Amino acid sequence: MTERQYADFDVARLWLAMCTKRESKGLSDRQMMDEIKLANNTGAPMGLATVKNMVRRNDTTCQHALHMLRWLDKTPEGFLVGAQADGPLPYSDRGRLYWNIRELGGAVHHEKEEQGLTWKQLAQELKCSQNQVSGLHRIRYGISIHLAMRITQWLRRPSTDFIVVI
Repeated sequence: MTERQYADFDVARLWLAMCTKRESKGLSDRQMMDEIKLANNTGAPMGLATVKNMVRRNDTTCQHALHMLRWLDKTPEGFLVGAQADGPLPYSDRGRLYWNIRELGGAVHHEKEEQGLTWKQLAQELKCSQNQVSGLHRIRYGISIHLAMRITQWLRRPSTDFIVVI
């Protein structure tokens, strides 16, 4: 198995894009968070501290990233290091966008079998623990945006194949 290189998700660039849009609209941080809540049709918004901490930690869940990406109308691929182009997310003014982790897990399992890989080999390829990748079908909320994007690149499929409206 030849180890491939995967572009990493740029959390700092996501935050910069959010700040740029917030400033262009003349919004406060709180107003930005209110708009993100409205854009995602959810009554359970992320806290501003959660969003600011993502930059400090250089990580967030794929679900939290999706809330911010929907407000920006950008796909995760647009925030991969080195990315030049980006398309829109699936649109719906009803419901909210959600990563279908079970479907992602099913695609991973299928491709792993097709390539004849063990879970250990796949975990090494994706730079994660064996439990993280073999347990995708049990995940209820989300995984790291970094891992989600390594997986979609490994599958050679766009993230939007696994983003649904609920």
